[in-house]
Amino acid sequence: DHTVCIQLVDSPNVIRVHACIGDRTPAHCVSSGLAMLATLPDDEVRQIFPEELERITPLTIARRSELIEELARVRERGYACLRGGWRAEVGGVAVALCGADQTAVAALNVALPLTRMTQAWLDESLPLIRETARAIEREFGARNESIPRAEPRYGNWRAARA
Repeated sequence: DHTVCIQLVDSPNVIRVHACIGDRTPAHCVSSGLAMLATLPDDEVRQIFPEELERITPLTIARRSELIEELARVRERGYACLRGGWRAEVGGVAVALCGADQTAVAALNVALPLTRMTQAWLDESLPLIRETARAIEREFGARNESIPRAEPRYGNWRAARA
């Protein structure tokens, strides 16, 4: 039900998101958590989370039913995109990272100020995020046909994963 930051690369930009290795964050309010949760069946998500979720900001997903709906969108897109769920001025894009058994073991997340999180930024960044995620997965021993990554027009993610 929480994510833990295990690796961090700071942005060279003066205005950036501050995080520390070891930070714990409720999974439902960060894109890395949504990316990993989207690899689970809805029934398992229902077992993990109560109906009422901790609200960190006014934009935080606050009900389990809303979380299930958002996870369906993440599966359809192939990546998680969240604006203001953890910090009001912060957005994030993430993809789950799977190991050799196709189980999500981590997520690759890019967090940035919402002022820079434009459609142009997403169009430019998503292919790079996907490429990096696949390279990391290969280090984990994953096969190339893992869960679709960072492609906004994927169809059924379960069929693509099989």
